[in-house]
Amino acid sequence: MNTFMKNRELNNLSISKKVYIFDFCLFWLSILYFVSNVELFMDNIIFLEIQNFVELFFYFLLIYVIFNKKYTEKQLAIIIVVTSLLTYGMYKSGMSAFVFAWLLIVASKGEKYTRLIKVLYYSLLISFVIGIGCYIFTIDWESFVFQLKTGLTLGFVQKNQTGLIFAYLYLMKKIWNNKIEKPRKELVHTIVYSGITFLITRSKTASVVILLYPIFMYIYELATKKKNKCILLITKFLVPFLFLFNYILGKTFLISEFSQFVDKILTNRIFLNWFLLSKNSLTLWGQNVQLNYTGIHNPIRDTWNITTTVDNGYIFSIVVMGIIPTILFAIGYMKIIDIAWKEKNLKTLTIAVIIALYGITEIKTINIFFNFVYLYLNSKRKKDYIYKKRR
Repeated sequence: MNTFMKNRELNNLSISKKVYIFDFCLFWLSILYFVSNVELFMDNIIFLEIQNFVELFFYFLLIYVIFNKKYTEKQLAIIIVVTSLLTYGMYKSGMSAFVFAWLLIVASKGEKYTRLIKVLYYSLLISFVIGIGCYIFTIDWESFVFQLKTGLTLGFVQKNQTGLIFAYLYLMKKIWNNKIEKPRKELVHTIVYSGITFLITRSKTASVVILLYPIFMYIYELATKKKNKCILLITKFLVPFLFLFNYILGKTFLISEFSQFVDKILTNRIFLNWFLLSKNSLTLWGQNVQLNYTGIHNPIRDTWNITTTVDNGYIFSIVVMGIIPTILFAIGYMKIIDIAWKEKNLKTLTIAVIIALYGITEIKTINIFFNFVYLYLNSKRKKDYIYKKRR
């Protein structure tokens, strides 16, 4: 009996050590990524060099964690092959988002999903506080007064990025917080939080994203209860559809009135997609491309001296990350929907769809720290009957 208890304690200690290592990796990788969006650090060469070095360290540390998980030799062989291919894609594109997403998903086996999201929540919250601190010590009075009218950046590059953080703090907390609220009370809280987000940042997109949460929760409660296969089909193929839809809109921008109409709604984003697609061909494994141009002419609106960027996660993924990694990304989303629907996890279904829609106006959704539902694929999960409990 004593021997059995000792062995059990050793096993628990071993598991605890592995959990600690994974949480350590997740926290520091995410906080480095979040802090890199703070304006003071964004173009800081020293910070970027430190970030690259630390990422390399965690790349090997995550591989160590994976080999200490309970995977069969066949599974490990598949993991090694996929990791090698995605690492090659990282080399071609200069972007590490997908390879780290894959490593974190594989290494998350056996970890509690809600705990992982809580780690990301506090990582983002700490980064937000760092951003605000930098903002307070660097902002001048004239800029502050101007931003009171247009939206506060709070230390980040632009107000939409600040709005993004408000939205994600809200969504992340919904995953790990087990507090049960009545639907009407939650709706009121959501409206208030969305209003505060808009008043501070003037970000319409972030405010709408927050408001979508209780709406989609209600839709998926009814859909899962009635086993509505049509809703399941639409939800499952949403991301593949959005990849194709955004690509077609971008390619037909000059000749399609519908594309031009959508461009007006999305404030010039279809034009930006068209410009990037016109400058670059698609590749299987990605490419390192120039994303920003100045002095560009929009032939449809006849406007000059435009500075281009990329605000669409789907076009960014196809052009920069490559076709094959993008297909794997879409398959992963479809698998999330399958599992969450089967387990009736309303929160994950809702947030997965919200993030998918957010990707139309935000490239950060290709990163697992902002598309955290991908951690749902391989971690410990439980069914979510929250609406049944609240009624």
